[in-house]
Amino acid sequence: MAIYFTVKINNEENQFLLKKTLNIGRGSDNDIVISSSKISKQHAQIIYDLTGKIYLRDLFSKNGTSLNNVLITMEQIYLGDIITIGDAVIKIANEELTPVEKKRIGFRLKTQAQKKEVTLKIDFKKTKKTKITKMTKATKIKKV
Repeated sequence: MAIYFTVKINNEENQFLLKKTLNIGRGSDNDIVISSSKISKQHAQIIYDLTGKIYLRDLFSKNGTSLNNVLITMEQIYLGDIITIGDAVIKIANEELTPVEKKRIGFRLKTQAQKKEVTLKIDFKKTKKTKITKMTKATKIKKV
């Protein structure tokens, strides 16, 4: 199974093959070298485990590592996820994956909160005022 990651920095795209790990950082000993003051020498790591799952781990970097615009310490990566490290945008190059590989990696399931936005609207002019009269096991509320 050959999985490639696309790294886009300032409109320049490069692809990197994921073996067991991909080290990301400013230091020249990394697999993906990003020359920027926003990047730590050893910034993050992409890990491919024996079960076929892919993880993103922040290596205690100063500015953090974002997965889908959320700062993470370690999180599983799915198809369609976007990794942001400084000015670099990294994602799985899923055009080159077979259907079996896509199924193994999977897609991120959206939670109910992400699927549906709810707006709560309260009209304070129409609501009735309440006053708590006595605190007991069953608190009594008296309408004013």
